[in-house]
Amino acid sequence: MAGEIAEDGSVTYHVSALPDTTGMYQVGVRMYPRNPELPHRQDFPLAKWL
Repeated sequence: MAGEIAEDGSVTYHVSALPDTTGMYQVGVRMYPRNPELPHRQDFPLAKWL
């Protein structure tokens, strides 16, 4: 996953995934802040499911 920061401070992320087999897939993405000062990433209120 790669992110690009715009001049207004917003970030756009891009991901490219190629499945091994054909068929229907359900994909979930969880984004969370990453910082050594945060004790548990799942407890932080900015974690989002997309």
